[in-house]
Amino acid sequence: MTRKILIAILLTGGCFSGRAQTYTAKDLIGRWEFTRTKKTHIIFTSDSTGAWLQQDGFVFNRFKYTCSVQKPDDNYMTFKFTIEPKRKHPKYVSGYIKLLNDSAALLRIGWPIGKGADTTYKKAAVLSKIKQPLWNNAPRLPTYKDLLGNWRTYFKKKVMSTGIRFIDSVHAVYIYSDKEQVMSYQINFTQQPSPIDFSVNSRVLHGYLVFYSYDYFRLELFEPDKDRPDHFTVFGHNTILQRQKDGVEADAKDITAPSADR
Repeated sequence: MTRKILIAILLTGGCFSGRAQTYTAKDLIGRWEFTRTKKTHIIFTSDSTGAWLQQDGFVFNRFKYTCSVQKPDDNYMTFKFTIEPKRKHPKYVSGYIKLLNDSAALLRIGWPIGKGADTTYKKAAVLSKIKQPLWNNAPRLPTYKDLLGNWRTYFKKKVMSTGIRFIDSVHAVYIYSDKEQVMSYQINFTQQPSPIDFSVNSRVLHGYLVFYSYDYFRLELFEPDKDRPDHFTVFGHNTILQRQKDGVEADAKDITAPSADR
């Protein structure tokens, strides 16, 4: 009798040990590195919130998301997120996540991940979970110091004459060809997108600003004397500006976070 019980326990244990682990959204919580570029990280702060950040911790897009398991045996999940957390009717971007194990995953935006895909799959980003704390690269929101310096618009990678020079925490200069206009400004980086107001000769222009990376941001200015909407608009006065580094242009490939407003 004892022998039969022992055999039953061993067989049952064998069945459980041979069963593959099923992952859920909670297994995403933590910080992950995009292994092919190593410039960008994604952090899941809970099973519904997260952020894109650069390797040094600079947060350029926070998001809310939902994640649901589609194929438990394949650890395949849908990934739906928005970077408009305060918008009344936010736009969402859809994608897919496949957890290969507890420290490696595939992420693809817009299209499914192929069956049997692994880290050699070129159509998806490969994520590697960072298990050791990065004390020197802790996540941080932008501050006015990240704006300081010269920013220019560009067209087909050619720098144009229009731009903004941020002087300090309250003063900026609008540049158009050979003309310059001194302005004051206020910005709130705790909100996303960040509300920004420019003041020129008692006239106030309301706008939004959001970083796409440390060297790129999007700016939209709205018509004077009109209420600011709760999101970027598609057909408004939108501009992408890039940081100027001693005359060297930033690389457009550094724009890594997908936009949800289109």
